[in-house]
Parts: sequence; C-alpha cells; structure tokens
Amino acid sequence: AKYTYDTAGCAMYTLPATSLKKITQDIILFPNPAGNEFTIQTSDDFLPRSKAELYDLTGRLINTYPLSGHNTVVSVAGLSPGIYHCRVINGDDVVIRKLAVMK
Repeated sequence: AKYTYDTAGCAMYTLPATSLKKITQDIILFPNPAGNEFTIQTSDDFLPRSKAELYDLTGRLINTYPLSGHNTVVSVAGLSPGIYHCRVINGDDVVIRKLAVMK
C-alpha cells in the first residue's frame, strides 16, 4: 500500500492501476438510460450485504437496494426523469456509475 498526503495533511491511499481497472469494469448498469427499471450486473456473485445506493445530483440519498447473485433488477418507476448516481458497495469495493432515467 502506498500512502500520499494532500495539502491539508489527509492521507490518501493509492491503488495499483490494475486493481482499479478490475473493480470498475466488473459492475454494469443496463439499460442506461433506464425507463421503469434497470439491472445491476457483476461478473461474479455479489458478496453478502452488498448494496446499491441511488443519489440525485444534489447528493440526496433516494433509496438503498440489496444486491445478490450476478444481477439485481431495480425499479425506478417512481423517480423523476434525470441523472442519478448509483453507488455500488460490494465488500470493500465501491463503484459509482451514472444512471439516466427517462420516461
């Protein structure tokens, strides 16, 4: 592990590029843009207690969804059209994907 410090003195952990690439490529959202629902997919099963958090562009948490298996279908039927951020937490890995909702 390699630590660096920013100007405020906060420690930052630097991941090797190969590790970061694997983590970010394993999570797919489709269809995107979504209508009434979308699927969160991973190449391996989601780990126990994995979840997805959906945020609007102001950073407000809209909802949290438990993840299991390779695919989890999430309903967005009640959401307004717009851009959202989906934060996927799978064990120690956290990935953020942009999701468009269109009606």
